[in-house]
Amino acid sequence: MLLKANVVVAATADSGGVPNVSLKSVIAVEPDEGIIRFLELFDGRTSRNLAENPQLSLSVFSVKEYAGYQFIGVAEMLREGDLFQSMLGEWNEKRRKMISHRIQQNVRQGFSRGRSEAELPEPIALINLMVRQVIAL
Repeated sequence: MLLKANVVVAATADSGGVPNVSLKSVIAVEPDEGIIRFLELFDGRTSRNLAENPQLSLSVFSVKEYAGYQFIGVAEMLREGDLFQSMLGEWNEKRRKMISHRIQQNVRQGFSRGRSEAELPEPIALINLMVRQVIAL
């Protein structure tokens, strides 16, 4: 479900407990290690909050299946290195597929004037969530 979902919800809080949610896209899941990997595209509240407080909750759901999961754990951010570069490659492939799917959908249903994955900036960091708890939604 994590890899099929184009969007998941990441929840963080700053050191004062002020919450923030943002939309992310999972790039890799390492079930044996209990790690979920996604890329940070903006240097905004998510990255600032994780620098102060590494606790992270990631939620994924399927409207069709009426099911979902919340993954709670500790996050680390990597801004360089071989793993970061490898995940950039995975992201570019996933983004290419999303753009291709959107183009096909637009051709079938009429063109959209909405935002596109093609407009997304280059990722600034890889976030690794070390999962400590999984809750069925």
